[in-house]
Order: sequence, then structure tokens, then C-alpha cells
Amino acid sequence: MDIANFDLSSPIELPVELPIGLYDSGVGGLTVLDALLATSPQEHYCYFGDTANMPYGSKSKAELKALVTQILEWLCHTQQVKMVAVACNTTAGMLSDELQALCPVPHVDPISPICSYLATQKPFHGNRDACGLA
Repeated sequence: MDIANFDLSSPIELPVELPIGLYDSGVGGLTVLDALLATSPQEHYCYFGDTANMPYGSKSKAELKALVTQILEWLCHTQQVKMVAVACNTTAGMLSDELQALCPVPHVDPISPICSYLATQKPFHGNRDACGLA
């Protein structure tokens, strides 16, 4: 199956036999994998924990993009994942606009849903409301 030809503009039925790829800069993303295994045990998973290059927080955007490009090449082309769960907040925040172009399958990350939700909420006023993303 050629995953590069999926049309991401409309809902697609993802083949069950292809794994879901996850990556993190280390082992913290294993909690995401654990949650996925609990909620979708019928799926197959492929996890990449980049412990050789952690932590990612001190790296430049160019360094992160180079690392993530290699990870996504492996997940998307070698492992043929049907989607990618970005379990790394650093890359989700710094490369959110570029991740889809690096691997042509659906991506989910922990930051986008929060930002989408906050965009629908009333503006923050004074000290009554506070929110932070770190």
C-alpha cells in the first residue's frame, strides 16, 4: 500500500494492518503508547524514543528539524505507518507547521487540540483567568 497517495483532505479509512507511529525525544512518550494500547489494543504500534539526542528542549529549530526528518523518514517510509502520534511537546510546538510535509500521513500532537480549544474561549480578563502552556 502506498501511504504517500492518501488524500488527507477528506476522511480516510486507515488500514488496520499498518502500524501507528509514535515518537518522543526519550521515554516520556511511552505513557502515550500505554494509553493507546489501553484504548486501542487491536492496533499495531511502532515507537521511536530518541534517547541518543535527548533532551530536545535545548536544540535549535534547525537541529530539531534534522532529527525529526530522520525519525519520520524511518517511521513513514521504512515502517510504513498509517499515522503519526507526536509524543514530543518540543517538536509539536516548534515544528507544528512542518510535520505534515515531512511525512504524508495524518499527524496528531498534544498541543494542537489545546490551542484549538483556547481559540474558541473568551479572552482572558485580569487575574480571574489564567492559562499557560509549557
